[in-house]
Amino acid sequence: MSTVLELVLDAASRHPTRVAVWADGETITYAELVAAAERVATAMLDAGVQPGDRVAILAQRNIAAYVGVIAALRAGCVYVPLNSRYPAARNRKMIDLSRATALLVDATCNERYPELFATLTIPLESKVRARTTWPSRAPEDDCYLIFTSGSTGEPKGVPITHANLLAYRDGILGICPITHEDRVTQLADLSFDLSVHGWVIALTTGAALYNIAEQANLLATRYVEEQELTVWISVPSAAGLAKQAGMLEPGSLPSLRAALFCGEALHGTVASAFAAAAPNAEVINLYGPTEATVEISWHRYQADDATSIVSIGVPFESQHMDVFGPDNVRLPDHEVGELLLAGSQLTRGYWEAPELDAAKFVVISGMRWYRTGDLARRTAKGFEYVGRLDQQTKIRGFRVELLEIERTLRGLLECESLAVIAWPVTPDGGAEGTVAFVAGAPIETGPALARMGELLPPYMVPAQIVWIDEVPLNNNGKTDYNALKQRLDDAVPSTADPTARGTRT
Repeated sequence: MSTVLELVLDAASRHPTRVAVWADGETITYAELVAAAERVATAMLDAGVQPGDRVAILAQRNIAAYVGVIAALRAGCVYVPLNSRYPAARNRKMIDLSRATALLVDATCNERYPELFATLTIPLESKVRARTTWPSRAPEDDCYLIFTSGSTGEPKGVPITHANLLAYRDGILGICPITHEDRVTQLADLSFDLSVHGWVIALTTGAALYNIAEQANLLATRYVEEQELTVWISVPSAAGLAKQAGMLEPGSLPSLRAALFCGEALHGTVASAFAAAAPNAEVINLYGPTEATVEISWHRYQADDATSIVSIGVPFESQHMDVFGPDNVRLPDHEVGELLLAGSQLTRGYWEAPELDAAKFVVISGMRWYRTGDLARRTAKGFEYVGRLDQQTKIRGFRVELLEIERTLRGLLECESLAVIAWPVTPDGGAEGTVAFVAGAPIETGPALARMGELLPPYMVPAQIVWIDEVPLNNNGKTDYNALKQRLDDAVPSTADPTARGTRT
């Protein structure tokens, strides 16, 4: 098979009457999914969309979202996932940057975001008849274009080819085989590349994909019990919330045979609690950035693993990862350096950003590597994640460039002297949120914060703004972020609730 779509169509031909997607109690079979997708694809092609075009999709975690994904691929296009919970301005920005020629929307988003419809809009409930001939695509063609937070203030696009995605699929199935009898959880929105894992692993094998509504994420383990789901995948914080809420009772998830975690560091206490709740499941920690197609390494959790941060393990077969120091020198075992990745899962480069490509991709001894910005060390058991090399951070599992928040806030406050830090910091090097420091006489910041909520996702809006006389600088004349963080740490007693630190000015 040369494309992911071919695998989906093959699964549909072998399991036409099996459930493909479940959402909000509704189901669609494989035959129905393909038929619906082909109707939408026909409508796109009839409207003038060309094979190879980018097609944006704005839908909630519902059946229509996956009809849209398969429809875009059936039309020979590249899908660009948007997010129904993002501000309209940010979704519009991603449409513009991708130069999408069509926007697929579900019924709910069709009513909520009329300002996005300068793009050709195709309702996902299209009823036109299906065509009999379809555009063909090659492995090196793009499958999707996904946007992440960018340090320049613009979202940065990462194109992923069918070949990249098939390599990822091979890696996952090599460590966790999936069959048509599996029922796979989906707790991620389309705009989060963890969602790619769900639909690719499920819909190319004949398995059923069970979507948990965003507002019901905390109850996800209850869905596992009720629907007897067999494969779990989520960011570790989802399991952490379930643990905190008392929903990981020992033996409470007997139907699970595999539990995969990725997107942020996995704490040993969470892994242990989940393993006890799912005694029949292998608990696997995955690691990888968007640029390496979802995830690229894995570690099977064992009861005797360290209780702090679970190892990110070793790369999938045919993929590569290693630790390098200055001047691209490979470091010895146990020495901390930057983690670099290589292999067939790497994107060919960023979307129309050659300067960023030059900064993030490097050839060492004839092999092309991606600089993750993550700090790690190599050990006898695999790689251990240490933290971040730069200001890019993870906030509640989402990758965020703090410089993008700074740039947005500067424009709104018309103030150049400010800094944003990730805080409170979590043990894995991520953060619960952000705090902005602004130099000058205090002014009312409510309107600026409200406007930020219209421009950025909620997790990127600062939890508070602190006014200071001047932003501290280090010996190099650069903003001293460590001094700002220390200021917050010193102001809060160690016994305080970290979610209640400070007040918004």
